[in-house]
Amino acid sequence: MKGWAVLTLSVLLAGCDFGASLQGNVRNLGDAIDHCRNYTRHVVIADTVISVDQLSTRQSRDFYEVYLNLDTKEKHGYSYCQIDMDGLIVQHSAPGFRKNSGAFSQF
Repeated sequence: MKGWAVLTLSVLLAGCDFGASLQGNVRNLGDAIDHCRNYTRHVVIADTVISVDQLSTRQSRDFYEVYLNLDTKEKHGYSYCQIDMDGLIVQHSAPGFRKNSGAFSQF
């Protein structure tokens, strides 16, 4: 029975992706931009060029809103992060860009 528990835990951990955290150390808009860029870099395909959309990125009373330009050889798009004042990414999107995924991302 103990062997099954170890095997089950190993399979579950293998499917988890520990590379990017939604929580970051954010003290200002610059930190929020870096946190969004790092998270986005982790979840989109590797050959994506990421740059900041300075005209759209802003700080409100409750959130940082960060817009990034995404470019590959085939397409151009954007990524959006809404980060609360504690540094947690509460919303992230990158429409039209294939994301890196772990084994259990479809569940």
